[in-house]
This record gives sequence, C-alpha cells and structure tokens, in this order.
Amino acid sequence: MSLASKDLKIAVKAVRFASEATKFVNSPSAIIKSDSSPVTIADYASQIVIMSILQENGNADFIAEEDDKGLSNDTLEKVEDVVKKVLPNFKPNSVKEVLRRNVCTSNSQFWTIDPIDGTKGYLRGDQYAICLAKIFDGKVQVAAMCCPNLDGGIIFFAERDRGAYQMKIDEEDISAAERIYCHPRETEASVLCESYESAHSSHSDSGNLRKDLNISKDSIRMDSQCKYGLVANGKANIFFRRATKENYYEKIWDHAAGALIVQEAGGIVSHLNGDPLVFTNGPLLNNGSGILATSDDSLHSKIVQYFKEKQVNKA
Repeated sequence: MSLASKDLKIAVKAVRFASEATKFVNSPSAIIKSDSSPVTIADYASQIVIMSILQENGNADFIAEEDDKGLSNDTLEKVEDVVKKVLPNFKPNSVKEVLRRNVCTSNSQFWTIDPIDGTKGYLRGDQYAICLAKIFDGKVQVAAMCCPNLDGGIIFFAERDRGAYQMKIDEEDISAAERIYCHPRETEASVLCESYESAHSSHSDSGNLRKDLNISKDSIRMDSQCKYGLVANGKANIFFRRATKENYYEKIWDHAAGALIVQEAGGIVSHLNGDPLVFTNGPLLNNGSGILATSDDSLHSKIVQYFKEKQVNKA
C-alpha cells in the first residue's frame, strides 16, 4: 500500500509491537475479572504498549478493554517487566498511570483497543488477535489487527475508502502489503466461521443455518477477530455472532477493527437484523441483535432474512 496515512502507520506499528509483548509472557495463566472473564499479564502489557505508542504520537482519547482495577503489586511488576522488553524506555512504576488514561473525552474521535481478543485462545496457544481502530463521527476510519498464530502471523489493516491489506507479521514495509478481497461463493459452497467458545455465540444456530441453507462445508471455529480476517481475505464467507445471554450488547473493541477490514475488502458487516454498526454509544454497540459479516451483499441479505424468518433475532 502506497501513501499510507500517519494514523495507519502508527496503528500497524502499535499492534506489531503489542504482539511482541504477548510472546514475552512465559506460561501465561488467567486472572479472573469481576465479570468472570479471563485476563492475563499479556493483556495488560499489550494495551500499555499500544497506548504508549499512540500517546507518543499525540493521541489521548481511548476506549479500551482493560483498566487498573484490582491489580496486585506482583501483577504490576510482571506487566512492567514485559512492557520494558518491548519499550525499553518505559517509565518505571507507571503501569497504573498508563491504564488510568483509558478515558475518552470526545465521542466524535477516539481509538478503541482490544489488547488480546480471544484470551482463551491465547491461553490455549491457539488463535487470538490484537485489535486497534480509530473512530471518527461514529464510523471506523483506520483499523489494524495482528493475528500472531494465523498462517505464521498476519497483520490485517485498512483505511476507509482505501482498501484492505495483509502482511506478514515480521514485515515492516507497509507499502509491500498485499491487497485483499472477499471471495463470494455460491451459498451452498460458502465457508462459515464461528466462535470457538459456545458461550460466546450459539453453535446450534450455526448448525441450523448450515443445514437450512444446504452449506456442506464444516464450520471454522476459532477465537477472536481473526474470523473477520478470513472473510476479508477470501478464506471464509460468513461470520455471525448471536449472544447466548439475554440483554447482551457487544463491545465496540470486539468488532471495530475487523468490521472495517471486511468492508474495505468488499464485504458487508451489520447487526444480525441488518442495521449498520454505529460507534457512538461509548464502549457498547447499541443494538443487541448480534453481528453478521459476509463476503457479499446477496449472501448478507439472504442470511438477514433467514434469521428474521426464524425469529432468533433479539432486536
């Protein structure tokens, strides 16, 4: 990609450096947060690396997943040790200080960060993603997503109206990245991605969709926004996520980066009822129907209609 913007270059650098932080954590283990979700030393270190790089370049508004609540002194020390391996000049004893900058003073322009999307996948040594997106006036403008365990390590990135790209994780020349496109297939030949964890999205809904639309290929189950990457580069055609809990609203950091990457690759992303994703409600998407990403408009319309007819849409 030629003539990448400053924001895009910074975003790609940030997720690459953050991925290095995740690899410096030996034998990662989970810390259970108040909402019962897991977090690791790597989550905190990754977020601090990203925020530090963004702040160095004049960015100050963030909506990120992790904060400093409940961190023990032992955890703080371990996080700082990992961050210093990536950012040697990181100020000592400033982990909490950086995490407390996770504030957004402007609803019109900010960065949203998921330092490790797919923490359970990371803990298993499986798929996970470091995701970063810049929001302006409710729309994603810049996105970068690093998938360290996907095909030897891939960074996906996109800028609104300028296409989607991918490059190997160890490549530093963004101009040499490969432009990617969705690959529409006949419905019956489509490839569906779904969450690895059944607690995240209904596997029975996926099975019923495949059966009712005569999709013969097995689903690809994996953690994280890597699924968006597979739709964007043509290896899959469908990713949908319908919450298994009542009154659940998706977090923006779980979808912002992946959504723009698919859209710029020619795909369609919406809520499961067909409504567009709008990023003006702080950390939450303001539609509880779920998420749908497809490789083309025809397939998207067919699946939206399918769920309306099946009355599984919670909107």
